[in-house]
Amino acid sequence: MLTGRQMGKSSLRVQTARRLQAENTACSLVDITGIGTAEITPLHWYAGFTATLANSFKIKMNVRNWWREREHLPPVLRLNEFIEQVLLPAIVRSSFLSAKLTAFSPSTSPSTSPARALIAKVRR
Repeated sequence: MLTGRQMGKSSLRVQTARRLQAENTACSLVDITGIGTAEITPLHWYAGFTATLANSFKIKMNVRNWWREREHLPPVLRLNEFIEQVLLPAIVRSSFLSAKLTAFSPSTSPSTSPARALIAKVRR
């Protein structure tokens, strides 16, 4: 969202994150202006953004080593690979564990398996 200063962007961002989290949707608030300025290279910007995502989703890994192991790829492809191969699987694992913990709760219908609920959530 792009608009002028003092137009409610931060409030809208926080409200949206709260709604998503209330629906058990994984989300993160990332201020991309905090990652770097005009003096930063694209390589460092993408690496910083990747590290910020890993930290905000509490992914336990050495992002610096992971990033360096893929130096044959351009930065945007490294970010894409991180999202597809690290971030999304970590979110799905976390969601599955949460669903598994509530599988035998009295409020869970026996006809609704946690795996089906998770698949439906991921598909949305």
